[in-house]
Amino acid sequence: MNTMKLARCARHIRVAQAVLILLGLLSTAACTKQQMYRPDNIEKGPGYTLGFVEFDDQGEPWAPAQTERVLEMIERANQSPTGAVVIVFIHGWKNNASPEQEAKDGYSLNGFNKMLTELTRLLRVVHPTSTPEVVGVFIAWRGQSAKALENLTFWGRRKAARRVAGPSAAGTLFEVLTTAQANPKSRVGLIGHSFGGLLVEAVMTQAMAAMIFSGAQAQADFPADLVVLINPASEAVHAKEFIDLLARDGIATYRVDDKGRRYRRPLIVSVTSESDLATRVYFPIGAMLGGLGKHYRQYGPEFCSPGESQRPFLIHTSGNMEVLFSHTMTQQPLPPGTQVPETDVQLQAEEDPATGETSFSFTGLHDRYTVRSIPRSLNQTPYWIMRVPKSMIPNHSDIFGPDTLRLLMALVRVTGAFAPDFHTELIQQTVAQPLYVKVLPSGAVLIVDQLRRLHLLAPGQSRPVFLACFPHAIGSSVIGSYSDGRSATIITNEPVPGKGKEKGAWVYQTQVFDVANVLTPAAGKPKTLKGSSRYQVATADPQARKVFLVAENTLYVADLSKEAPEPQPLVSLPTIERPGFMRFDPASQRLAIPDFGLGRLTLVELDGKEPRVYVAATGLGSPTDVYISGNTLYVTNAKGGKVWRIDCAKARCAPPTIFARSDRLLNPLRLDGAPDGTLWIADAGARAVFAIDADGHIRQMISWSIKR
Repeated sequence: MNTMKLARCARHIRVAQAVLILLGLLSTAACTKQQMYRPDNIEKGPGYTLGFVEFDDQGEPWAPAQTERVLEMIERANQSPTGAVVIVFIHGWKNNASPEQEAKDGYSLNGFNKMLTELTRLLRVVHPTSTPEVVGVFIAWRGQSAKALENLTFWGRRKAARRVAGPSAAGTLFEVLTTAQANPKSRVGLIGHSFGGLLVEAVMTQAMAAMIFSGAQAQADFPADLVVLINPASEAVHAKEFIDLLARDGIATYRVDDKGRRYRRPLIVSVTSESDLATRVYFPIGAMLGGLGKHYRQYGPEFCSPGESQRPFLIHTSGNMEVLFSHTMTQQPLPPGTQVPETDVQLQAEEDPATGETSFSFTGLHDRYTVRSIPRSLNQTPYWIMRVPKSMIPNHSDIFGPDTLRLLMALVRVTGAFAPDFHTELIQQTVAQPLYVKVLPSGAVLIVDQLRRLHLLAPGQSRPVFLACFPHAIGSSVIGSYSDGRSATIITNEPVPGKGKEKGAWVYQTQVFDVANVLTPAAGKPKTLKGSSRYQVATADPQARKVFLVAENTLYVADLSKEAPEPQPLVSLPTIERPGFMRFDPASQRLAIPDFGLGRLTLVELDGKEPRVYVAATGLGSPTDVYISGNTLYVTNAKGGKVWRIDCAKARCAPPTIFARSDRLLNPLRLDGAPDGTLWIADAGARAVFAIDADGHIRQMISWSIKR
């Protein structure tokens, strides 16, 4: 049997190799000649200077003198009293440095010239009396190898890009960046497109990792002030590895302005168009064919991976692996007749001090775009990854449209990258950030941190013990959970692949994962609920096999004992703006929904024939979680550093009172109660777990390192 399987596998490999050879032969039709296009590689544009550095198909420079002349160009610009703004661009597939592409819309060189022209004009408006010199550096290689059957060259150009991403190009890139940064007033932006993004990611992540983990000072000097990858065509495993490093060492970066104010900022921003067929279709086809016969490992609970298997990270790009996304981008059409300023993107930026969620919005030509961090995302690091609409980037190659330029302008503003008086501050926070607590019948406390690591705090102990990691399914798509101390039920919303869009949002499938033993977490076979609503929050009663869900101010219930459970509307709810963590108490048959947005608590009594719904309390600040102990409810206030107590009888509650208050409570998110009356709180802001006694006093504060 094994011999037959091996023979079959060998045949498949031979067929795949024959297909690749055929594709390679076809793609040589109408080949683009290997040549250097810019022997005189310094050119003047309208208000800026542009230099070219070209590499051949094997990754060697066509003329080392090109690099010398570019470095001299940057040194001259750096002599300006106002410094220089240097933008380095590395193009990708189907592009090169030819005059033909410089004159034609849709190609990188044409678009890069337009971007430099726009940047020059913008800087003159913003800094009319102290405009810095603008310098562009176009790093070119043979991204276009044929004009006929051009799409078939993808796999051949992928191999060429890997050759180019070698010591010569990496060394040249560092020479350019370090020369540009010789003047403290100068600013450097680095953009990589497609396979050029592969080179930028490979070089910059290794350089940044070396700097971060070599004991660098808090005030960090990175190789570039802003790094942007557009439709990057590299395996997602590279981004995943860098994200793992940043997360495990608790790395966060901030920009600090001239007044000492700190704002969260990224090291790298990676954007991929939702209509990029090259990375979404061609890349995985080539990766799968090239990976025939290779072996991939399965990740166990000890590895804490965002995926179950290594394989998807090696056949997809990071822009097509939603588990790595840190942000989302949405668009809203502008009202008809709206006048869009040419030099102002009308940036608005916000950061929620309670949750740490950030967002910024800016105006495109026809739409208002909003970029928002994903709550509870597995990627909470300074490596931002997101997908952008077709209206911004229409395809793989046409990346310098007006809205893409406005995105770059917004990123420059929100990161402060080109501000004259700013620096980047690096913080290494190695203390765990607890996000969830659950008291077991034994009195032990289960704790889940931001890396999905499960810890057990034994009674009487002051340091939790690492057990394992929860499955990758427990990520940003989780909308609720419930545990009885022996098993856990986790409810997620996942976008359904290939289902298109419905009412402006992805069609979602709701899945329920039963974790049989919380001490050795492993997701069981998920049960998919019928319907396509995008639920906001959920909880469950594992004993009765029911799941409760909220969508559009309606409470739904689904019977998990059925083969194909379908949520049914149970009762209408008062307006729910931003629900916290919904909680169900089997003993009292009471469902509690804290509303973070409106600062109130809604209760649903399910012990009668008909559900009874009422607002139990208002004025709670920013409630996130509720613990029900008989007729007494405890509610966390995420922003106020306090815990409320509410005494409720049937459909009637007394006004809330403060049960516990302390300056040490910064961002209490989740809570649970022990049989002895102790209230356990996971405080993400304080990076600690608190034990509060029956009198409302902090009895114990527990924190620990995430490094193990």
